[in-house]
Amino acid sequence: MYYIDVQKGWERENHTQSAVNNFLGIHRYDACFQIKVGAWTTDKPRYAYGNVLTWKHLVKNGRYKETPNGLIMLSDNKGISWHSGAYGTELSEHVLGAWQIYQHTGDREFLRKCYDGYFRKVFWKRLVGFGMNDFEVAQILEEMAEISGHSRDIEHWQKLVRRDPEHIRLMFDQRWEANGHKNFFMGPGNGMLMTNAFWSMRTKFFPREYADKMIRSWALDRVKGFYGEFFPLAMARRSMKTFASETDHAFGYTPDTAYFTLDGMFRQDFPKVASELTLNHLENYNYHDEWEIPVAPEAYRRDLELFGDQYSNFNAGKILLFLEGLAGISYSLPDGFFQVRDAMPTAWEWMEIEVPVGMKPDWVKVRIERKNERGGIMKRIIVENSPLPVKITPWLEDRQLVDEPQLQGIGFSESETVLPDRKSFHSNAKDSASSVSLFLK
Repeated sequence: MYYIDVQKGWERENHTQSAVNNFLGIHRYDACFQIKVGAWTTDKPRYAYGNVLTWKHLVKNGRYKETPNGLIMLSDNKGISWHSGAYGTELSEHVLGAWQIYQHTGDREFLRKCYDGYFRKVFWKRLVGFGMNDFEVAQILEEMAEISGHSRDIEHWQKLVRRDPEHIRLMFDQRWEANGHKNFFMGPGNGMLMTNAFWSMRTKFFPREYADKMIRSWALDRVKGFYGEFFPLAMARRSMKTFASETDHAFGYTPDTAYFTLDGMFRQDFPKVASELTLNHLENYNYHDEWEIPVAPEAYRRDLELFGDQYSNFNAGKILLFLEGLAGISYSLPDGFFQVRDAMPTAWEWMEIEVPVGMKPDWVKVRIERKNERGGIMKRIIVENSPLPVKITPWLEDRQLVDEPQLQGIGFSESETVLPDRKSFHSNAKDSASSVSLFLK
């Protein structure tokens, strides 16, 4: 990702830049995924913290818009002494990104800076979610309050967003097949069906049975759905004839919508379709056949002509599709675990990733292998040099497990899982190497 570090006016934090020579700098919306990418870098104080905290300077200086009902919105972008008039509410997603940075650092002082005078101020009167994330955000604000020394705030956050299971389910049920759009979530009355319907799959509260129906009916559908020349179209084919402005044509395929859509499929644990659609997107969107080089366009037009900048940070979410999606890596220093829940494409024989863990850091190697053997496959997941106890939750790839799993690692044993088509294993102590080998037919 591109970064700038100005250290003047309202630009007091090192943060991502949308594109080379782009005066608009960081965008509030783009930061939703750029914050999360920063959480995986080695030097997180330099490459992660600023993407969250740069927006705090607008709040500290009273440069925000507040509605009569208490909703606070920030500008889409800003500079040393200016901010745009395009206000929005994606800041709830910034809370989730900040929380992931904390999980990857254990840095309570960073979390305190996020909460004091920023998140606490912005969401105190009203919390508007992004992709139905408001239930999770309210829960995290409670935890931030406790960690940052504001335990008296916890009761306030509990009252601000109702979170009993019956109410949460009702909120999703009421939006399912809205306005007569079968097997679709939160469809609008005007018929403009966009990929943002899929983004709500990113929350753990989204009903998995709804996700299954929507993927089958809309993601994989090439006639009315979102499968165009490749996946995903920004707008469903059913809607494209009605909505055909110059802007609609310009943003036929976009990288941000692809990330949010595919991320939801991984989070809902549909590894086969998520991995296949991810490869389809990356091969078609991020490689230029004529030039024979990788590209990262701002968008493709509906006619597949390139639109905008060709190396845009708008594509940053694709990094997360590799780390959190295909490799399925997650970890928490405060909670003390390093987990692999893979979705490695069945067309691949292996994948290997090294990620920095901790402030030192330790470089943890994750390798996933698949070999054809005896009419089946031997699948092996290895985690090396983890400073944390390891959890491995292999995808069984719609196959049957044959023979006992082969386990390596101190205290490594099988654990229960409610996830379909998976097994789960964990260690009770850190070790130089942990692995699981499964023979599948």
